[in-house]
Amino acid sequence: MHISRRMGGVTLALALTLLAGASGVSAAGPSGHSGEYGRHYLADGSEYPGVLCRYDPDLQNFSGVKVDAPFVFAANTTSGLDRQQVAWGFRIQSQASDAGATWHTLYTSPLQTARASDRRDAAFTRMSAHIDPTTVDTSKVYRVQVLAYWYRDGQQSGRARHTVQWYHGGSFEPSFGPGGYCPGFIF
Repeated sequence: MHISRRMGGVTLALALTLLAGASGVSAAGPSGHSGEYGRHYLADGSEYPGVLCRYDPDLQNFSGVKVDAPFVFAANTTSGLDRQQVAWGFRIQSQASDAGATWHTLYTSPLQTARASDRRDAAFTRMSAHIDPTTVDTSKVYRVQVLAYWYRDGQQSGRARHTVQWYHGGSFEPSFGPGGYCPGFIF
């Protein structure tokens, strides 16, 4: 199933509702919200994982990610059409493979900005990051948090954070999740 980023708000909302039943759209993991924010979703499920894990072909070590863009709408604050500047980015975090270990931020992406309305999401695109595979601790696991921001008068007015739940290792690896991550080493 393909989700068009150019759908109208009602059609998109219907598509998202249908996809949620097909494990395609998720609020995704532990999240935090603050301030004035609009609707936002991740396409993140077993059929369409939110992150592609990349691996060095020689070392087989983790070497980065490709992260699908979230669907981000303007905050709906009036009875009319609301428009505003929004942004998204992501961070890669690592954790020792012990389940109770603390997550540490390894990389934070630049922000991608666009205009959105409360009826049409921002025209965001997928982003990626490369990590030097020779510096990767192969005993750790790596996850992605997607960050979304809303702005009023040039100042941040709201934010949201979602942890991606479904990951894919490319053609050699099936999807893993929920609560998945990128292993530090493949085979």
